[in-house]
Amino acid sequence: MIDRKLVEQARNGDLAVTRAQQAANAIRHIGDRVLEGGGAITLRYGSPKFAAVIGAPNSGSARELMGELAAADRVKWNEPPYFQGGEEPYASADLTLTGWEQYEEMKHGSLDGGYGFFAWQFGGTRTEPIFKDVLKPVFRKRGYPLRDMKDLSQPGLIDNIMQDRIRGASFVIVDLTDGNRGCYWEGGFAQALEKPVVYICHQEAFHDPATKPHFDTNHYTVIFWGADKPNEEFVEELIATLRRHPGGLDL
Repeated sequence: MIDRKLVEQARNGDLAVTRAQQAANAIRHIGDRVLEGGGAITLRYGSPKFAAVIGAPNSGSARELMGELAAADRVKWNEPPYFQGGEEPYASADLTLTGWEQYEEMKHGSLDGGYGFFAWQFGGTRTEPIFKDVLKPVFRKRGYPLRDMKDLSQPGLIDNIMQDRIRGASFVIVDLTDGNRGCYWEGGFAQALEKPVVYICHQEAFHDPATKPHFDTNHYTVIFWGADKPNEEFVEELIATLRRHPGGLDL
């Protein structure tokens, strides 16, 4: 359903999927289906559905990407010499050994997808402005678009999609302001994958006994925002904390 919010996201570039991300999505999609069926699959790359699944703008672009993946020794690709009239273009597809290695790396969160993942309480009245008006523009300019599950929606079980997005993220920012239990889970999942994870929280929420984050986060660095703290100071501290991670983020 196309609404004003979706149009604004498209204008801001929040829905754009890079070519590298499209390639990773294609490898993940083929690998998942091969494991389900136990062998090479019939991939109808001419279908708009396949382009949508991997984030390509159209089926022609999706076909071109598959050719590039085959040339890069990531995908085994075998098209029939001709298609019968009215038949949707298809090919037999599987992953090469190199492709399976990349598939396993993605499943274990070893690859850098070139974006940041933001875990927060949807609809949080205090957090939404800092996310949309401060953090998203800052990280977009630095080459790491900051996305949440609303930006990354696609068909499938939401838990699996969320896990895949965290696996592919370059870093994860977790907002504890509203005490969302899912945020704690997402932060823990990202830490188990050894992703750079930074916790943030509104100053007043952190110091209020009624809303103070769970004590298990006390021994982690929590970056404060809001109240009397300038946004510039908050962003500077957040970027510096991410840069200190052993992975050496280029921010």
